[in-house]
Amino acid sequence: MLIGITLAPYRVDFYNRLHDRCDCEIHFVQRGFEGQLFSNEQVEARSTYTPDYLRTLRLGRKRCIALGLRKILSRPGIRNVIVPEFSLLTLQVILLKLLFRYRFGIISHCDDSLDMLEGGTNFSRAHVISRRICMPFLRNIILADSRAASWYREKYGKGIWMPIIRDESSVVYPKGALEEASGAIRKEYALEGVLAVLFVARLIPLKNLPALLEACSGLDIPFRLLVVGDGPMRQEWEALATARNIPCHFLGRKNGLELDAIYRASDVLVLPSFIEAFGAVTNEALLQGCRCVISNRAGSACLIAEGSNGFICDPDSAEDIRKKILLAAGIPNPSRASLMPATFNELFSELETMLS
Repeated sequence: MLIGITLAPYRVDFYNRLHDRCDCEIHFVQRGFEGQLFSNEQVEARSTYTPDYLRTLRLGRKRCIALGLRKILSRPGIRNVIVPEFSLLTLQVILLKLLFRYRFGIISHCDDSLDMLEGGTNFSRAHVISRRICMPFLRNIILADSRAASWYREKYGKGIWMPIIRDESSVVYPKGALEEASGAIRKEYALEGVLAVLFVARLIPLKNLPALLEACSGLDIPFRLLVVGDGPMRQEWEALATARNIPCHFLGRKNGLELDAIYRASDVLVLPSFIEAFGAVTNEALLQGCRCVISNRAGSACLIAEGSNGFICDPDSAEDIRKKILLAAGIPNPSRASLMPATFNELFSELETMLS
């Protein structure tokens, strides 16, 4: 059984596989959230099951208690219950297990990155306290960052790696559509014969686009920078790119075939975030054969084998970002084959083995 907060797009493939392969019952405590950038209906349409939403009792603006948990937790045959991080919901499940002596194991699904764990400044005091309370009662913990999984194994003797990645088989486009769309993008933005650098993220300060603009301003080869995303900093950052005379195109929000075509048309994706629990764009880019330069503070840096599919950079150093862009551009991949170090099937099979 899985009890989550909400059905997010980047978790759809994982939840589908849990349901289809592990006969996993899936429940959520809320349907979407304020300010989300996706449609609930579209995400639910991609699910191979009908999501069940629990009733809740709100405690202020951000917290709530799930109602009816005892009823679903008392069902026979439950081996494991997967819960979100060290949330109030997780504490509820632990308390009910202790009170009613349920025999199932509790497994946390957590997005902690290594930088978040070592730096500590990205966690609220409540998160740290809750982690200390919850860990003794958890059978295991699933982490998106392999380095964070190692940290938990060393400290608590628990930790399974399952990154936030797409099931490659879940996205199928009509024959030739992706190549045609990527070719059109290369033509529209004059990418032939130049280095196509890509940035995909919300345009907010933590994503650190100004550092990438500074890095690009020092490139001594022909290039174009494509910026995909929207947010409150767009106008200011467009003005900054213009002031620095950087050949840069702000494309707004993209998804589906159009976004995959942009990845395929680009040479190097750069994710220079100051804080990034994971960064699903890394996986999306690697699947389309795009080399990556990823912040050492992003959880998805664990997907990078330096010199093979990209490089890890210091987000505080525009010079280091520039250097890594040039190094990544030199990694050959003429066939645009996937540069992912492992497939979704391989990683989920390992997780399934460890959960059995």
